[in-house]
Amino acid sequence: TLLPGRSRLRVLWVGTFGRSLARLALPNGGPYTSSRYLESRADPEPLFDQADRPDPDLGAWEEFRSDASSCYNALETEFETAAVAGLLFRASYTWSHSIDDATDIFSTSGGSSVAQDELGRVGGLGAERSSSSIDVRHRLAAHFVWDLERLGYRPLVGFALSGVVELASGQPYTIVTSIDSNVDGVLTDRLKTTAGLVFHDSGSELVSLLPGTDPQTLIVRARNDRPKTSALGRNAFRGRGIANVDLALSRTFEVRGARLELRLEAFNVFNRPHYGLPVRVLESPGFGSSTETSLPARIVQVGLRIGF
Repeated sequence: TLLPGRSRLRVLWVGTFGRSLARLALPNGGPYTSSRYLESRADPEPLFDQADRPDPDLGAWEEFRSDASSCYNALETEFETAAVAGLLFRASYTWSHSIDDATDIFSTSGGSSVAQDELGRVGGLGAERSSSSIDVRHRLAAHFVWDLERLGYRPLVGFALSGVVELASGQPYTIVTSIDSNVDGVLTDRLKTTAGLVFHDSGSELVSLLPGTDPQTLIVRARNDRPKTSALGRNAFRGRGIANVDLALSRTFEVRGARLELRLEAFNVFNRPHYGLPVRVLESPGFGSSTETSLPARIVQVGLRIGF
């Protein structure tokens, strides 16, 4: 749609659906299990014994299946304007939602590649359907190029200022326990409640336990005679988003028929820390803290380009 002043606004709706997508499965259960002590035995007894596997003659094995599905819907808007007083501006905003029951065939920092209930006794793959691990609900990207010479001030002759702005919401992740709550040999069991968790808006710690909270109150009790799964869905938590600004100031010279461009560039101008997803295993010593960043700290560099 053309707007007054040689501007343009475009609005699109995009929707896709995928089925028979590949995923990693453990049809005979996983290799891990919790143990319990009995008064009648000196050694601990595994909750998920070899006899509990669908095929007791074999151990855990992996296989690729094509039974996953996904859907994606997005509202995309884009605004662009012709140069006004030397300023060229363009921005795009996308609201989207990606849903699936298996995002990756390899485990990532935000989730596991296998389901919580690999034996299909309590929900199976259907219990995994939720926001994708790559789901970013809101994203705004804008860039501008400003010819400062058009302002009419002699000291600004040859100068140009450009920049990129990126705003995006956080990536989903799943908090799990190191206890095999549903007794299938896979350590992907989720929490049953968020009561006792505290979420932080700043710092490297994204989530923590309330002082005095017993982590055992947040998980399902492991029982091999009646396996249970968590009430919380996959990817029920979200990391922090991105708010980043990059700027560049350039000056162009004409020297004996050659064109010289001197550039001063700054990435992450405001030096905002962008912490990545936290350690998501409830019983881990570093639970809730981020050990890496999704974007580097401020970087400033100077460049020179010569054109003949």
